[in-house]
Amino acid sequence: MYETNVGLYGHKSCVMVSRYLGNGIVATGGLDKVMNVWNIENGNLIKTFTGHKDCITGICSLSGSLVVTSSDDKSLILWDIHGVSGIRCYDEHTASVTCIFTCMIKGPVSKSLGNTHNMFVSGSSDKCIKFWNDKKGKSLFTLNKSNAPIRSLYVKDDDENPLLISGSNSNELLIWSLKTLDLLRKFSSHQDPITGIAKFSKDIYVTTSMDKTICLWKSNFEDEPERIRENGGFINSLAVMGRYILISTAFSMIEVWDGIKKQKVDTINLMNQIILGVYPLDSFRVAVNIGNHIRIFSVLDPKVITLSYLETLPLDI
Repeated sequence: MYETNVGLYGHKSCVMVSRYLGNGIVATGGLDKVMNVWNIENGNLIKTFTGHKDCITGICSLSGSLVVTSSDDKSLILWDIHGVSGIRCYDEHTASVTCIFTCMIKGPVSKSLGNTHNMFVSGSSDKCIKFWNDKKGKSLFTLNKSNAPIRSLYVKDDDENPLLISGSNSNELLIWSLKTLDLLRKFSSHQDPITGIAKFSKDIYVTTSMDKTICLWKSNFEDEPERIRENGGFINSLAVMGRYILISTAFSMIEVWDGIKKQKVDTINLMNQIILGVYPLDSFRVAVNIGNHIRIFSVLDPKVITLSYLETLPLDI
């Protein structure tokens, strides 16, 4: 991995989350309670949005220019990044909202959810998962069968078998059907909180945990996973870039794993700096949250990799 000459400086406290919105635009949020929107080509701050009363924990992008943020203040806020203030506040959770994910499923889903256009799902320390859309301030449905606070979410948008995968702050990985909203399976394959869930390829998904492990799962989530990392620092975030799995660890390290060869191929030592997260941007760049700023890294060396090669970087193995 190679650091670019772009950094994002403007937050007054730790940056906890970054989300790429497309067209060279990234949104970030953290302990200073604001969402900043940036141009990652030149590092310029475009706009700052205020409205939350506590740390911003998650950001997800809907269609058009709509963005949703989650917060430790127990709420979510819907924004238009071309506007100046929040459009709608969602405040049914009774504890910190820890994660959020877009849930615009095209295939068959439960009738309880209605129109899935601009739908999103949130997880909370209140152990509940709630479904929302951009039209109503009230939740569409609530799942409440987790035994522990929700830490991470992912929506498997398969037309035939859409699933919701949730990771808990204990070690539970829960698999939910979006056709019936039933809990299908529960795994305790990790030993500690699940810090990341992501799609690696059409047939493989990946999870990470504070137990130091990276697990690869078949996409039907019917069997126990394969572990490709079992020691080192605990993992606090996960990003997938084509065939590469990037993790940030407690030891100021970013590790790059080849998910096909199932081996570590690179390690970046940021010299005692606190890494709060690593987040995918476009097909070859990632945002690394370090304290109150964000540094942009490339998984490819721009000095030796041609544009034609970048265009063939595998995104779905």
